Amino acid sequence: MIIGAPYALVISTIVGVTNMVPYFGPIIGAVPAVLITLFYNPITALWMLIFILCLQQFDGLYLGPKILGTQVGLKPVYVISAIIIGGGLFGVLGMLLAVPIGAIIRTIFTRYIDSKLEEKNIKL
Repeated sequence: MIIGAPYALVISTIVGVTNMVPYFGPIIGAVPAVLITLFYNPITALWMLIFILCLQQFDGLYLGPKILGTQVGLKPVYVISAIIIGGGLFGVLGMLLAVPIGAIIRTIFTRYIDSKLEEKNIKL
């Protein structure tokens, strides 16, 4: 509806459902959305592709890390950094385990700092 594409409800449902599939879901959802729109109008299909790409970037780089970071107590920049480092070191498994491991490291570090401050009678 935003860009005047036909079957907006069907397309948005396809993109929304496939977006829940990790890694390849956005691509799987974008292909039929663009193809359906391509038969209607090629220019609208191009706008659909640009819109989906922008939406996926917003979701992947801001919204997802913000929600995930809030749930585990990490800032979004740490979530993104953990995923990049985990993926670089250990591949897909590293990406999946990066945020929980990052939260564990943060908890251990925070407790260590708190115990050292408590030993020195420093209150924050």
